[in-house]
This record gives sequence, C-alpha cells and structure tokens, in this order.
Amino acid sequence: MIKKIYYLSIITTLSLTAILFYLKKEIYLIIFMGAFIPILASYLNIKIIDFISSKYDHQITAKFNAAQFFIKSIFVISLMFIGIKELELNIPIFISCLCSIWFIFHVMEGFYTNSLIKKNNS
Repeated sequence: MIKKIYYLSIITTLSLTAILFYLKKEIYLIIFMGAFIPILASYLNIKIIDFISSKYDHQITAKFNAAQFFIKSIFVISLMFIGIKELELNIPIFISCLCSIWFIFHVMEGFYTNSLIKKNNS
C-alpha cells in the first residue's frame, strides 16, 4: 500500500513539474525541489530499508531508520540552501512545501519500517 502511494506521488509530481516547466519556472522549481526530489529520496530509502530488512535482522533495520533521520535532515538543509541561496525561490512557499513533504514521507517510512520489523519478528 505504501509503495503505491510512492508511485502515485512520483508520477503526479513529475507530471506536474513537466507541465509547469513551460508555464512558470519558479513554481516548477518549487515543486521539483520541494516535492519531487524529497519523495524520490524517500522512495530510495524505502528500497534500502527493504534490502537491509531482507539481509539483516530487525535491530539493524531499526538502527538504519534512526540514522537516516539525521542523513535526511542534512539532505533537507542542503535542499533549502540550494533553493533559497542559489535558485532564489520564494522562501515561505518553498520551505513549507519542502518541510511538509519531508515530514509526511518520513512518517510513512517510519510506519513502513515498523511493519517490516513486526513482520520479521513473527
């Protein structure tokens, strides 16, 4: 179920950015940098979590999930720097888009990892 949400989110944001690329460059960049890239990074984390949970025990999976929080925090701060300093995007819109997408998909990753750990324990 969660992977279907990822697929739908990736396809939707990619389609939206492709359309907005020709209409409004700033909105395109906000959606691309603030939604598509964090969703794609979150999906890659899900794939890594799948790999780790299939090869190692649940404790390693839980430790990776905790460590990735810090890695993703550095990633989000880097995206903020690029979006604000380099691309000069609208700060309130970009930051709210980026942080809300990051939070929503980080919570989804947590639930997904929790379900994998419960499945592997039983």
